[in-house]
Amino acid sequence: MTTRHNSLLKNKEDYILKKSLNTFSTSRLSNKPLAILVVLIAVFLSFPLMAEQPKTNFYSSISFFDAIANDDIVNVTIETNITELIENRKNEEYLPATMKWEDATGIWNTYEVGIMPRGKFRRRICDFPPLKINFSKSDLKASGLAQFDKLKLVTHCVEDKNEGNSNLLKEYLAYKLYNELTPNSFRVQLIKVTYIDNVGDYGEETRYGFIIESEKELAQRLGGVECEDCFNPSPENVSSKDMGITSIFNYMIGNGDWGIEMNKNLAMVKMNSNNKLVPVPYDFDFSGLVSTSYAIPNPNYGLKSIRDRVYLGTELDNTQITAILQYFVNKKSALESIVKNMKPLRYNYRQEVLTYLDEFYSEVDLLLSMKNVNLYEVLKNAHTQGVNYPGGQTLGK
Repeated sequence: MTTRHNSLLKNKEDYILKKSLNTFSTSRLSNKPLAILVVLIAVFLSFPLMAEQPKTNFYSSISFFDAIANDDIVNVTIETNITELIENRKNEEYLPATMKWEDATGIWNTYEVGIMPRGKFRRRICDFPPLKINFSKSDLKASGLAQFDKLKLVTHCVEDKNEGNSNLLKEYLAYKLYNELTPNSFRVQLIKVTYIDNVGDYGEETRYGFIIESEKELAQRLGGVECEDCFNPSPENVSSKDMGITSIFNYMIGNGDWGIEMNKNLAMVKMNSNNKLVPVPYDFDFSGLVSTSYAIPNPNYGLKSIRDRVYLGTELDNTQITAILQYFVNKKSALESIVKNMKPLRYNYRQEVLTYLDEFYSEVDLLLSMKNVNLYEVLKNAHTQGVNYPGGQTLGK
């Protein structure tokens, strides 16, 4: 990366000098003294640029996630003691590992990293637990990258390839749907990762995974700071727009595993501009859209199936809810396109996701058709008692 950086700088210097010489060449017959003056001025002005470019923070503003981000699936290898990683998953110490990834030009980049199991529920029950990757800040700096040194890797979890792949790809899809709804969301990168056990008996295996942008990088990108203890925030301190989008999105995907009070599966970003809190959701494996075999419906909400929807957002007035629902209606085609174009996910699973979204949009149409009702109360109670609408249709049952 450093070599590429220097090459870019040299090309820019060459461009300035070449442009100056071209100016001289086209001008020398008509006004030679003026042409020479133009060349001297151009070269003189280029000196500060040439001198300052190596000190620029352009490359230091690019993170590892920026570097690896690609519309296509990125190939990755992780070589470490996989057997130790799986069998001693409660260990809180990083294991040394070698991580390689293939960039868009076909070049493989190598980093010596630390790696360890992470999470709570999945860390305990998964055949292959989710991982945390810890980069050396000095290595990142040497590569010209910003020092966001810790990243989450979502793994296939279950050994069965069909189930593991479909679960992972549907959860990745949930992140991409939220990306479409708002930039105030975690970026994710789909990868094919080959795990190589360099000590134990695990051997070698290639599976899907995805990397999640770090919370610190998310906060900086949004123009704020990560708030790790913003529990039970007052509604006036939370961005109502972002809260509304988060709430309806989680309702759309049937996610009952989140909450603003304890920031459950929510990153909270405190914006520098107005001190408002922006909630950003993550972890969607307990959603109806993903429907993992290990997910169980939350009995506290009276849910009978993991695919039942429940509204867990804060109270919003009718004007706010109507505006957000209409926003989701406007985004329907874009969301459906994301699902249809998710080709690594088998066709039948994509159709299941589309059907699940269609059910949500039927409910939205009913909500938007209602007059003289409190929409928040309708949403809040629909999962337990249902709400009858004109024509005998019922919401949430």
